[in-house]
Amino acid sequence: MTQKRIKLNLIDSNPFQTRVLDDSDVMPSIEKFGLLQPLIVVRPSPSSPGRYQLLFGHRRLNSLKKSGHVESLCEVRKVDDLGMIESLIAENEDRKGMSDYERGRLFKAYHEWFGVSVRDIEKIARLDDAEVARCIGIVNDEREVLGIPSVRPDAYRDAMTATKYKFAVSLQEPTKKQQALAIVTKYNLTTNETKALVKQMKENTTKPPEEVAKAIMIERERAKPDRYYSRVLAKSGETQIRCNACHADLTIVHSSAGHRLVLKGEVA
Repeated sequence: MTQKRIKLNLIDSNPFQTRVLDDSDVMPSIEKFGLLQPLIVVRPSPSSPGRYQLLFGHRRLNSLKKSGHVESLCEVRKVDDLGMIESLIAENEDRKGMSDYERGRLFKAYHEWFGVSVRDIEKIARLDDAEVARCIGIVNDEREVLGIPSVRPDAYRDAMTATKYKFAVSLQEPTKKQQALAIVTKYNLTTNETKALVKQMKENTTKPPEEVAKAIMIERERAKPDRYYSRVLAKSGETQIRCNACHADLTIVHSSAGHRLVLKGEVA
C-alpha cells in the first residue's frame, strides 16, 4: 500500500459500481477545505497500463474534477475484482447510501460472476439472506415489470424496496406478482399501502388490482392530501387533483352514495 499523486484523468470508476451518485453534499467541503483524505484506488488490469481504477470515493473524485483539480493524493492498493466488489459492499452498507435496487445489482454481480453464495454475501453486507435474495429479485423482475407501458424504469428503481418486494412476491402467481409490482411503481405506494394492496388482491380475486389501487389512493388523499396530491380544481360534485407520485390527473366524484375516483379520460 503506497500513496502518490495521480492525475485525475488517469483514474477510471470502479467497473462494479451500481450506485447513482450525487456529489452535491461533497462539493462545498472540497471547494472550501480541499480533499481531507486520499482517494483510494487500485491498479487496473494489465490491459490498461498507466491507468487506475477507483476502489471507492467516487463522489470525491467527481467533486475534485468539477472544482478544477487535475491531480490528487491517492492511496494505491493491489486488489483483485472480487476484493473490489467486497469493498464496495462493505463501504456502502456502512454508509447506508444504496437503494435496494442498487444493492441488488451489486449482489447479483457478486453472486453470478464469482459464484459467491447468498449466505456469504449476507455476512459481508451484514444483512439476512432473505433480504439479500429480495434485493436480487428486484433486479431479476425488472424486465418483466418494465414491459408494462405505464411503468418507467427510474420509477421502478426508486420505488421498489426489499420490503415492498416481499409483499408482492407473496402473491406467488406470476401474473399477480407482476401486476402488484407495476402498481406499487406506478403509484409509488408506501410499504403499508403495498401491504394493503397485496392483502386485498389475495382476499378479493374478482376485483381488478387497478380498482384496489384507486381505493388506496382515495384513502391516501383523505389522510395526507398535501403530501401526495396537488389540488387542481374543486367544484360542485367533484374535486380534481393531481397525484404527486405518478402525476396522473384524477377526479373524485362526490355523491350521496359515496365517493368514486375517476382517472382522466374515464367515464364517471
